[in-house]
Amino acid sequence: MKLHAWSVGLQSHYGGGGGSIVQTFPTLAHNFQRMDRILIVKASSKRASPKRKTKNWQDKSISAPSSVVKEIKEIELGKGLQFTNDAPISSSRGDVDSETEVVSSISNSSTSLESKREVVLKACVTTSAAIFIIGILLQQATHFAAESGWSVPDCTLLLKFDVESWHLLVVCGLVLVVSSCRQLLLLAWPEFLESSDTANEEVLGPLQSIDYPIVSIMPGLSEEFLFRGALLPLCGLDWKGITVTGLLFGVLHLTGGRKTAFAIWASFVGILYGLACVATGNILVPMVAHSANNLIGATIWRLRQTGNSPSS
Repeated sequence: MKLHAWSVGLQSHYGGGGGSIVQTFPTLAHNFQRMDRILIVKASSKRASPKRKTKNWQDKSISAPSSVVKEIKEIELGKGLQFTNDAPISSSRGDVDSETEVVSSISNSSTSLESKREVVLKACVTTSAAIFIIGILLQQATHFAAESGWSVPDCTLLLKFDVESWHLLVVCGLVLVVSSCRQLLLLAWPEFLESSDTANEEVLGPLQSIDYPIVSIMPGLSEEFLFRGALLPLCGLDWKGITVTGLLFGVLHLTGGRKTAFAIWASFVGILYGLACVATGNILVPMVAHSANNLIGATIWRLRQTGNSPSS
């Protein structure tokens, strides 16, 4: 502002009574006026409010008339800055900020996905363990009641874990029938497809491929231990017991975004597992078949989501 006062003084001194510095020294006067306008804009930018500085952190000046901005550009051009229509902005700083935002967004997304993955795995382990415990308690309760003279079947004695060679054929047949029927229903039954995809997206979406054996085998073992290892002997090793436990198995699968279509499918599969269990007298047969079908279904869903499946 001293330069402004000095230029005014020069005008008064050299201008005399009726003249001006423009008349006496036109070039010098123009330069003084030009520098004076630049300094006014610079000083005004320093008085900008903190809120504006926060909003436009990369813009170190305020808006000014185009003629003044043009003059500022001519002086600042040698300092290595690039200009927008209103003010000088450092291009490198803007690029770094954009890259930082992208990296931050990817990092937050990865963290969120990893958190969901941990939640799903923890829920799977916890639920499977709880179902196992319920099955064990139910078996032990029937064993205690039977030994006490109550008219209750002893669930610990009716089903064995012995494996014979023909049991493997039953397992393979179950896997083939269940997996094939599932794929046909996905093509022919839109409600089943929607219900299945909703449940798979919720459970399998956050997981990695290496997690699939965990969420496939643990539920397969625990659910079969409860429904075919404890409830089926308790309800009776006949059509009545097979049907009742199959329907209960279907009702259990109404959770996790699954709808009636999926519950009907689960009931059908539960009845098949019950038939295999009664026919073989071996709880391992439905356990292995259930786990294998879970893993096959999860793998096919993943392939279909990534576009690698022929049916996609």
